[in-house]
Amino acid sequence: MVRILTSREVRAVVNQTLRYELQGNEPVIKNANDWFTVLAANYYGFDQYVPAAIMASALSKAPILLEISPGSARGASYSGKKGSMADHVKEATALMEVHRERTNPYVLATPDGEKGIDGRDAAVALMIDHDKFGDYLKASKGSYEAAKKAFLGEIDDVFRASGDVFSYLMVDAAEGTTINQNVELSRLVLQMARQYNTVIEIEFSATGGLGEEGAGKESEVAEMDPTQKREYIKKIYDFIERVTEGHLDNLAGVAFDAGLTHVGRAGEVRSLELGLLNWYQTYGLKRFGYAIPFVGHGGTSLSTEEAMHEARGLIGKLNKATEPKRTVLQEQARFVWNDTPLIAANLLGAPLETTSEYMGNVVTKNTLDDTHHPKNTLFLPAYALVKLYQGYIRALGSENRTPQLMEKGIIGR
Repeated sequence: MVRILTSREVRAVVNQTLRYELQGNEPVIKNANDWFTVLAANYYGFDQYVPAAIMASALSKAPILLEISPGSARGASYSGKKGSMADHVKEATALMEVHRERTNPYVLATPDGEKGIDGRDAAVALMIDHDKFGDYLKASKGSYEAAKKAFLGEIDDVFRASGDVFSYLMVDAAEGTTINQNVELSRLVLQMARQYNTVIEIEFSATGGLGEEGAGKESEVAEMDPTQKREYIKKIYDFIERVTEGHLDNLAGVAFDAGLTHVGRAGEVRSLELGLLNWYQTYGLKRFGYAIPFVGHGGTSLSTEEAMHEARGLIGKLNKATEPKRTVLQEQARFVWNDTPLIAANLLGAPLETTSEYMGNVVTKNTLDDTHHPKNTLFLPAYALVKLYQGYIRALGSENRTPQLMEKGIIGR
């Protein structure tokens, strides 16, 4: 049985990550052992990514968010056709119910054998990542009202289909809109979230990067002087106040430009604006008595353990999408690179004698048949993903947090 976190639990967990707390009227920094950030791992199908995240969560006793963007969801449908976002939610919900109800242990295939994992140690949640208003605006040929109707209509369908499995949605309405339009759209979705008892995050300004969410945009905050950064933080909280109208219960996080980028190149590390994020938390606590966690999109930018360690408690959740995809590709490429002649012989039905002669050694039937075994294309990449996720969890400080959160009543037993 896998613990699927409720909306209330997800919001409470992310709120626990804050580096500062209010004592009297002053923001005070917590003990460093209390700082952590939740891993938000993007998934692209239920064959590798989801089981790997569940197993990593169980092994590390850490909460994990599983995210999928509308574009990825429509491309990952088992129906073989690009349906609506709600179609994917229904499909994924049914598959997650299987994980929730199973009682047998998970089996992780490793290079050294198999390892049994108790799914009861896992705590995961599913969310819609980057539901971009700009896509609806483009489809409506620039008509804001038509795009708003379509945008809100699909989100309503998603909330109706979500049940208690998809507990979180990101409203990405910062690009292609005015600030007033962003406020209106974010407020309307927040009101809808209250109706369906779910939670959302909102975007004040877009994260830069190379991918579809980044739209080629580079971070602008790095060029600001301290006065401009403080004004920037003030504008973020003004935005939050206008969107929520004082009702914070269904808001889990806010995304804004803090130096990260989407789809960073391999090995590229960006400097997160740590000072800005410290100011962001202390300003909110001092002025309003609360701080909404900053949610980090563009986690590829923080690709080293040191960089992730520095971000603990300043980022509520950090999304990782590009590096896991590269890991799966790397494992598949390694297999193909090392075994291309055998794979070709398998596909062509070549005789053992011919294959042995070509390879320069005796090839058995088992060796030849083994090239299409799922362990090569599914299981070993999944093992690599588990190890990758565990590394992120350690670096972000969320290892062994699930028992602590249960003890506090943040996560139900």
